[in-house]
Amino acid sequence: MAKVQLTESFEQMHDIYRKKYGNQRLFRSMRYKNGNEPVFYIGVPGLFIAIAISLITIITVYLLYQPFKWYVWVPYVIIAFFLFRISIKMDKVRQVRFMLWSLLDMAKQRIEKANETEGEELKANLAKAKEFLEKAHQFADEAAIPEQIAEIDKEMA
Repeated sequence: MAKVQLTESFEQMHDIYRKKYGNQRLFRSMRYKNGNEPVFYIGVPGLFIAIAISLITIITVYLLYQPFKWYVWVPYVIIAFFLFRISIKMDKVRQVRFMLWSLLDMAKQRIEKANETEGEELKANLAKAKEFLEKAHQFADEAAIPEQIAEIDKEMA
């Protein structure tokens, strides 16, 4: 059997996602269930929420030491409300992008592993890589993902 080629657009997309989102050390939203099954937690508090809470806490303590003024507190509460909403959305976006990078990376690893094997193990690795790419395609409309799925389908046929 011929080897499955990684398309150029898939390689470029993988590198972009790796550089931007692959280096999460703190607030990682992925855990492994049963040793090897990845589970992603989207929407849990992350880095932006931690920064927003720290900022709001510092400003609140400062304002508590000042004389009470309605024209300071009302805009402050409104701004704090919107700051939390925006930071939650930013965390979700970052977590989804991290999930996409993880799925793309796992698919790439499976394709590379499939290129080193033969027979049933080759088909199993390609099927798993295709599954990861289909999951990633549900969350992102990137042209490189269907191209890579088509490459896998050509080899599996």
